Amino acid sequence: EMNLAVWKRLHDFHRIAEESLEHLAIVEALLKGDRREAAAAMSRHIRSGLKYWSRALPKTKVSLPVNHQKPRNGSW
Repeated sequence: EMNLAVWKRLHDFHRIAEESLEHLAIVEALLKGDRREAAAAMSRHIRSGLKYWSRALPKTKVSLPVNHQKPRNGSW
């Protein structure tokens, strides 16, 4: 069962408009041939998305399965 707070996090569509503007900034910089600005715009986009989506994810801890096995070649 999904509680209201989780539902709101998963259905918060204001990010779509923000993402569109971020994508536009990346594309415009690429079209101008400005690699430095394109990289900066992409970096801003990644940081913004990470901040948003990490807030939207459930607060659960990820761990390896208990029955994981060491690879045959001896390396991890």
